[in-house]
Amino acid sequence: MLQTEFPRVRVSGCSRPRKGRGANFADGRRHGYILLMVVLFLLIAALTTSSILNRSLSGVLECKRLEEQLQDRWARISLQRSVLERGDRIFTAYERINGIEAGGTFKLEKNVTVADKRYSIQLSDEEAKVNLLHGIKTGHAQKTIGAANLLGVPLRTDVIEKLAVVLTREGTQEWTWPSRSWSSVLQNSEVHTLRDLRRLKTATEKVTLWGSGRLHVQRATPEVIAAHRSIYGVNRQGNVRDGSELAEPVNDSIVERSSCYSLWLIPERSNVMATFTVQWSHLGSPDREGFAW
Repeated sequence: MLQTEFPRVRVSGCSRPRKGRGANFADGRRHGYILLMVVLFLLIAALTTSSILNRSLSGVLECKRLEEQLQDRWARISLQRSVLERGDRIFTAYERINGIEAGGTFKLEKNVTVADKRYSIQLSDEEAKVNLLHGIKTGHAQKTIGAANLLGVPLRTDVIEKLAVVLTREGTQEWTWPSRSWSSVLQNSEVHTLRDLRRLKTATEKVTLWGSGRLHVQRATPEVIAAHRSIYGVNRQGNVRDGSELAEPVNDSIVERSSCYSLWLIPERSNVMATFTVQWSHLGSPDREGFAW
């Protein structure tokens, strides 16, 4: 049988074919795409985590703010109730301890701390001040304006004249008087700064819109008694301390025991600058009105 042998060819250095530049470029693009996706994923995860943390922090801060507001409100209500409901007893005890019988003790001031919050409080006897609305109602509108000017408290004369028409109507009761707010009768009563607040607070130490309209002469200052006298007249004797200077026809404008007290509450730190609350007794039951700046 015929056998044919082919010559053997030896090939040396045989290896896998090398990749060209195109193949290297494709691999680089694929690796870069994967790296980009990883970076984007990490960025999205970081942004999501940051958003969650910001929301959580905002929630914590909001809860803290609401908690402080609740504590502030609770402290205010507690002070208003405990002080105003005992106003007469507080004044009587203070006068007894200090041996004061007369002479202008119409306000008491003190710094107190309630629930880690510090407040400056001022308790005042509203019936130791000139009652503007009572003077208008009794037909002494111009004299009331003059008395307020005497005390350095400028009034809005246009509003006073309108009030005079309403308050002098037959059947109008003192407890239903309109415009029982400082902004309605006082000039420059808007409060935007602490300076405005001090000005309003100073004005309210001499005049009032609340109470029976009768003057507690044992606690009123001499200048308040003089202003009250300028509205209602004088008699022959005249005695600043005991109030006998008031004319006989208006002796019913004197009161020996007050039934109306006010409380200024100025916090050391709060989103509310100050509050002014008045409480009075009417027909045996207390009534209250408050303002905030």
